[in-house]
Amino acid sequence: MRVCIVTGIFPPDVGGPATYVPTVAQGFQQLGYHVQVVTSSEPAHLTSQDQHWPFPVARLNRRVPWAWRSFYYQHALARYIAAADVVYVNGLLWEAAQVCRRLRKPWVAKVVGDSTWERAVRRGWTQTDLESFQSPQNDIRIRLFRYWRNRAIQQAHRVIVPSRYLARMVQGWGVPPEKIVVIYNAIALPAPTPTVTNPLTTRYRVMTAGRLVPWKQVDEIITAIAPLADVGLVIVGEGPERERLRQQVEALGLTQRVYFAGQMGLPALLALMRTCDVFVLNSTYEGLPHVVLEAMAMGVPVIATAVGGTPELIQDGHNGRLIPPHRPDVLRQVLWECLAQTERRQQYRQNAQQSLVHFQPQTMIQNCAALLAEVAGVAGSVMSK
Repeated sequence: MRVCIVTGIFPPDVGGPATYVPTVAQGFQQLGYHVQVVTSSEPAHLTSQDQHWPFPVARLNRRVPWAWRSFYYQHALARYIAAADVVYVNGLLWEAAQVCRRLRKPWVAKVVGDSTWERAVRRGWTQTDLESFQSPQNDIRIRLFRYWRNRAIQQAHRVIVPSRYLARMVQGWGVPPEKIVVIYNAIALPAPTPTVTNPLTTRYRVMTAGRLVPWKQVDEIITAIAPLADVGLVIVGEGPERERLRQQVEALGLTQRVYFAGQMGLPALLALMRTCDVFVLNSTYEGLPHVVLEAMAMGVPVIATAVGGTPELIQDGHNGRLIPPHRPDVLRQVLWECLAQTERRQQYRQNAQQSLVHFQPQTMIQNCAALLAEVAGVAGSVMSK
């Protein structure tokens, strides 16, 4: 079976889909599927040497002028989608949906969050949280992007989501529940993981990682550790919030205790993570965060906000701690308790390792592959009539 995987990001990009797509693509290859990955990329990466992947990678310029970017993507995608038996869409949703419809190709979408809300927050169109955003909005720009998203996603033959939380959200977008399938994310750890030195000199070392965007609330982590003189923070990632966060660190006099590591590849990220005492994810919005799975696999206790699909990974007081969002005071208290209690941290590590049996890469790959084969067979037979 020939599978075309369409994605918005791919290594050297970082983020959930950039971690997920290589894992499933390699898994599909091992099952005997013929895989083609098509991704948008920065201009500097268009000539990347991708021969080390066991499948072909086609890169499309994501910096094409906005006015004709969609047409460019559709034209470029058509060549690869036409050659596929089934299409697995992890990004470029609107464009891929139009091409699949025109070429009558069966396709499966993966939804890891609300891209319309993310766009609205980044562009300053809304200040509402994700839950409130799901209700009707008056802004014509939001309504337009929501209409395009809903119309595209409703055309998919199946929709994969990584959490029950997202399944409920996607159903609210007009997708029938029988079309939605929950397949939990999993991670394939690189081996071996390199050895690195932690840049912090404090007694306790805390890490957070992710794109530096408003909903990650990294500023609240900085606020939380400020009074804790023995605690340092490593921030891994890049994004539009970096300069504001840097200014906050300087204003609080924390330049010796907060280190901006920048963007890192997965092996380096995991190596640095392993040198830390606690990992914190203070987001107000998550589908099912890969980075929490990575911290659990590295044996680093996790403190995370009880939002989105994160409570489907972390059980408070068992394999980590859950806290409410927008409560840096609670984060500070829970963080200090966790750092001060070595035996409790060890308990979280052990229980987290046991929890990972429910998030195995092979299970994820087999379930996705089976669904793609089902869609290719059933939808293909209907379309040929």
